Amino acid sequence: MKELLKISTDVIIESKNMVFFFRKLDYRAGLLHYLKVIDNIMKYLEQNNAANEELKIPFEQSKLYRCLSKLEGCMEQKDYVLLSDVVGGELIHYFEMVNEYIFSNSKVNDLFFESERDYINWTADKKQLVGDSELMKKYEVEPTSDGLITLKYEDKYLVSNYPVDQAIELASEWMKDYKMSYIVCGLGMGYHIKQMLVIDDNVTIDVYEASKAILCISEKYGCYRELVESARVNIIYDEDYKKLWSRIKNIEVTTGFVVYEPELVTIENVDTRDRLEDYFINYSSIRNQGRNLYYCFNKNMELGSKPVDCIGTNIEGKDVYIIGAGPSLDKNIMELKNVGENGVIISTGTVFRKLLRAGIKPNYVIITDSNSGVYRQIDGLEASDVPLLYMSTAYYRIPQEYKGDKYIIYQKGYNLSEQRAKKMSGKMYNTGGSVTTTAFDLAIQLGAKRIIGVGIDMAYTDGYDHAKDTPLVKEVGGQAGAKLVDGIDGGKVRTSNNLDIYRKWIERRIATVDSVEFINATEGGALIKGMKNKKLKDVIKN
Repeated sequence: MKELLKISTDVIIESKNMVFFFRKLDYRAGLLHYLKVIDNIMKYLEQNNAANEELKIPFEQSKLYRCLSKLEGCMEQKDYVLLSDVVGGELIHYFEMVNEYIFSNSKVNDLFFESERDYINWTADKKQLVGDSELMKKYEVEPTSDGLITLKYEDKYLVSNYPVDQAIELASEWMKDYKMSYIVCGLGMGYHIKQMLVIDDNVTIDVYEASKAILCISEKYGCYRELVESARVNIIYDEDYKKLWSRIKNIEVTTGFVVYEPELVTIENVDTRDRLEDYFINYSSIRNQGRNLYYCFNKNMELGSKPVDCIGTNIEGKDVYIIGAGPSLDKNIMELKNVGENGVIISTGTVFRKLLRAGIKPNYVIITDSNSGVYRQIDGLEASDVPLLYMSTAYYRIPQEYKGDKYIIYQKGYNLSEQRAKKMSGKMYNTGGSVTTTAFDLAIQLGAKRIIGVGIDMAYTDGYDHAKDTPLVKEVGGQAGAKLVDGIDGGKVRTSNNLDIYRKWIERRIATVDSVEFINATEGGALIKGMKNKKLKDVIKN
């Protein structure tokens, strides 16, 4: 059964790779995988026909022969579309049933260990290596119809129940940039790493893994051994990811860095997990909006706007009020009318219109989003003389249509923007994933004396997600939010994962700064450590 499982699994893996390459019109690669499919089917038929009756798979092989006949006809006609459909449907389904039969009639460990003694010895070695038997109990392996093993951690799947499909999707998405090498955070069972080798037979990969348990499990149930033996993969045990952070500080432009996000839940160190989650969200945003960011960046370059560094003389030594769109803004918005000449108000785009309607004219409005929907924030306000601060990848129509002074922000983490900033010997700004976090970094780098947050709830205050009369406001209800966090008023408040990541980003960013006083004048929402909590009217008076 063990040998039949391996062959059947190889048929499925090669079949799904064949379909992947054919459907992206890479016929050379598709045909190579097709030959491997046929070779493995022949091995399966030979092995199954030679097996004794007890071990023989009791499926009608006539169905498989009819499928092979269809494939032969497709090849004669060079009809690779139909070929992919037959393989992707009938053939894979047949071998999925084979695998399901094998797993239902065998113990999983019998299929991956030579004997019961081998399993006992491995378990003992694993406990000694990991050194935490309670931790090992959190992990659980399960078979899939692909023939591969999936992995759970505290009832959360770290690997899909369709592991080959997941590996193909991840690897093909990660490798769109055609890098010469990759750094991967998170081994999992290794399927996504193996698939990266399939897509590019020249690429080299360094994998950083913090869990000894995952290394042990992948070594026996996954493809750890196969990866190490490939000579193109280097797997590095990195308990606290210090080696990883050191490596990516000066990452080469020819090297890609990706995070296997499902595995983040296993990281015990909260700060490390938060940093990786922060990166993952920013990376995902850039990846998912890649074409849009590229187009907006190039259109924005045509405008020739001055870099935002130019407003440094207006920020340095001043009190900078960053106005977010949190629901609590409605409680103290009118106090902003009392901000004197020594105060600089930076309005996020979402609350720009709300401030103007209240008779409050900010010194600057900042916009970072690249999606076209952000235009509503200035729709009808294009003639305003409030200077606009916009990200290099912000939606291009905003700086195009806006009549007031415009200053461009070159952000870290986007290659074209970094290159432009270096060419101009200008500053690069950390975005933190949101317009508010970008404003914080900008105010810090430009030398603000005090930074005062207003309306930066980072939570669903009073059951709302935004301040009233803003474009995105909606009532979310008192039970909305994925998690509970400490509130600024001492209780607990509900928030989303994204908002909580932004909050933690602000905490980490301001913890590195001694020259600025940080004050949270938000009258509701989540507690932000490192910021003094004060009433806005008291801040303005002093």
